[in-house]
Amino acid sequence: MRLSLISVALFSSLLCLGGCQSDGDTTQNPEEEVRFAGGAEDVTLVGTLSFPSEAGRFPGVLLISDSGPSDRNESIGGLQPFQVLADALNAQGYAVLRHDDRGVGESSGDFASATVDDFAADAIAGLNFLAADPRIRSDCLVMIGHSEGGYIAPIAAAGYSSAALVLLAGAAQTMPEIVLDQQLHLAYPDRDSDQIISLFSAINDIVRWGEDYLEMGRQIDGLLAGAGLDEQDRQFYVSMFASPWWKRYLEHDPAYWLQRLDRPVLALYGDKDVQVRAEPNAALMSAYLTSPLSRVETFAGLNHLFQEAVTGMPEEYLELPGEVFDPVRMLPVMFEWLKSVLPDGCAKTQG
Repeated sequence: MRLSLISVALFSSLLCLGGCQSDGDTTQNPEEEVRFAGGAEDVTLVGTLSFPSEAGRFPGVLLISDSGPSDRNESIGGLQPFQVLADALNAQGYAVLRHDDRGVGESSGDFASATVDDFAADAIAGLNFLAADPRIRSDCLVMIGHSEGGYIAPIAAAGYSSAALVLLAGAAQTMPEIVLDQQLHLAYPDRDSDQIISLFSAINDIVRWGEDYLEMGRQIDGLLAGAGLDEQDRQFYVSMFASPWWKRYLEHDPAYWLQRLDRPVLALYGDKDVQVRAEPNAALMSAYLTSPLSRVETFAGLNHLFQEAVTGMPEEYLELPGEVFDPVRMLPVMFEWLKSVLPDGCAKTQG
């Protein structure tokens, strides 16, 4: 989710809300830059398609990033979670597509006006691109969504019959519930919770019933000023809440999409994740998923990036010694599950 919901002043540079730049590509796997039509006429998505080192036809994986403008590696400061994940998948015999979000990096389009439906349309476009490549088995396509990608992938699944979904820290709570939880426990833990709930509810009402985003922004700014927020924080919250992105999320029900999935889903959480807390979301996810092959698991000690964590707080992400997407406990579970649910011949064991 948008880490900078927690505190603009502390985390905006860490989270690269203006779009992060990669520190350079260190992968050893064969890869190529690709361009393909996105989910709207004015959107061209640009990314990286990487392959295992040996020749063959491979199952394909589409990576779907978290919220905020993400580049193809989902870069956070010096961390590049999606490059790490793509390399690990390539080593297991999967071709992997990861791309800059629309309006970010080399991709065209308008990120600021995009909603969860637009990102789902881009995901369907990515699956179609993978399916058209003769080096990739179209019957063996997987979507892996991280954080907000967990909202996007189930919507995309309604428009494209991929073989399986993996949701990493994917929310089963609604976005308003997630963000309110962040405000209560991360941004303003010392404030009166009833005041925070009342403020948040008033902001949602402005957006829910408003039609003019500029006027919404003025009203929200007034509420935030009255609550004592400084100008920098007010500007960020106004830009986020007075937007098509937030207006759409006020009506988005993840349960609707999760309950209608007719294919296997693996949902993984870290119990030190303070952005998408495991306790409520894992329980809801287990209740919503219907395939007998679906699985929900929570890992002790892992944070939102599936690192071995101390507190789980975002400010320690760049300081932790462990790798993102923990290769000792978390990734083996994902690989074994994929081998068990994909059609015969899709996945294979590698060294």
